[in-house]
Amino acid sequence: MQQIVEAFTPKRESGTVDSSFEFHQHLIHDIQDFSLAVVIQQSKYFHVISQIDVRTAAEVEDIITNPPADEPYTHLRQQLIERLSSSEEQRVWQLLHDEELSDRKPSQFLLHLKSLAGPTPMQPNLLRHLWLRRLPPHVQAILTTRPELSLEQLSDLGDRIVEITPVSANHAIDNSADQVVSTNLREVLIAVKNLSTEVNELSSRSSPKSSTLLQTSPQSLDVDFSER
Repeated sequence: MQQIVEAFTPKRESGTVDSSFEFHQHLIHDIQDFSLAVVIQQSKYFHVISQIDVRTAAEVEDIITNPPADEPYTHLRQQLIERLSSSEEQRVWQLLHDEELSDRKPSQFLLHLKSLAGPTPMQPNLLRHLWLRRLPPHVQAILTTRPELSLEQLSDLGDRIVEITPVSANHAIDNSADQVVSTNLREVLIAVKNLSTEVNELSSRSSPKSSTLLQTSPQSLDVDFSER
């Protein structure tokens, strides 16, 4: 480095003034600063490479095998932050994805998910989505209409909804598909029975003869649902 500096340093005779002397001095300083920056970048780059473990090295293998010519340390640092943060977020997503509400309150379940996630930084909506999708459908339906509330406020509201919801309503939501179909069928048959009664009454008033043709016995639509 000293040889480079001396080579670029103009020689001045005693008592003379070289107008380009200051320019050359600035040039030399720039070269020194640039060289020092390159050395620092390379030094930090190789230091980081020597310290990371095998798993981390696998995440930036392309940079290790083909380091960039400019600012290798800065580039390596940025990629480590981005790639490891993404990998950790995916790991947490997989961890939380299979968690169930069980007998917890919504607020308790939220705390449980947060404890599993630990200090891992997550996207703001990720935890919200994981938490909401595990709540009962009727609770989800109400909470999704309040996007302006924070996650903690939603969890408190979820607790109140669960507390005031009758047990029968929760059971109704959890009914099997066959039970739902049976209930719907019973309601339809009752409606048809009532409609048939009204038609028969109107027909009997307007035409006694036609009423015998249109008349349908309400009792014929009675259905025994005791086994459903």
